[in-house]
Amino acid sequence: MSKKVIMNQADRELAIRVSEFMQFHMSAITDSVRHRKVIADITAKIDNVANLKGSIISDEQIEATIAKLRDEIDAENTRYEKARKDKERWAWYKEDIDLYNAIASGEGVSDATIAWLSAWKLSVGSNTNIVKDIVEGTKGVKMATARTIVNSGAKTWTKGRTKVDVLKTVYAIVAEYMVKANTLKAVDIPEDIRQAFAPKKRAK
Repeated sequence: MSKKVIMNQADRELAIRVSEFMQFHMSAITDSVRHRKVIADITAKIDNVANLKGSIISDEQIEATIAKLRDEIDAENTRYEKARKDKERWAWYKEDIDLYNAIASGEGVSDATIAWLSAWKLSVGSNTNIVKDIVEGTKGVKMATARTIVNSGAKTWTKGRTKVDVLKTVYAIVAEYMVKANTLKAVDIPEDIRQAFAPKKRAK
């Protein structure tokens, strides 16, 4: 079996599924970045208003303006959390869950990965690069959350990979292979999101 997978042999449904996966997560990134920008802008306004203390504007007016701006922050947080809850969750297929169960058990991971990819009409074997990448990319543990570390008395510093983390990694790896093979177009990124992650220019 060749180490190289021929991505254009895949079932068309895989391209649709992976494209939807990328769109779903880019939408979440966009919503999060824009939410943080709104909060940052309002917070900056609060700081500017607070700096007016001692000016000709009365403290009462300043406090009233700050209170109004804080209400705007509360409203934005409420809007964002409601939008997140109302957004349709990404649904995992039965085949995805079967793959995760194999990965979680640590047994037959390579065979389960081959079966998952083969279900999408991809011809792969244990020596195929995409299989190796998925097996390696989904194994091991991650650093624990601050809550876990503190509640353990700083004795536990790692945690197992969750189902969502593992399966998102699987789809992310497949997405990279499909984009590199030109069987799938990279998802569009809004300009304001590009700018939010652009390297900051150093002041001369």
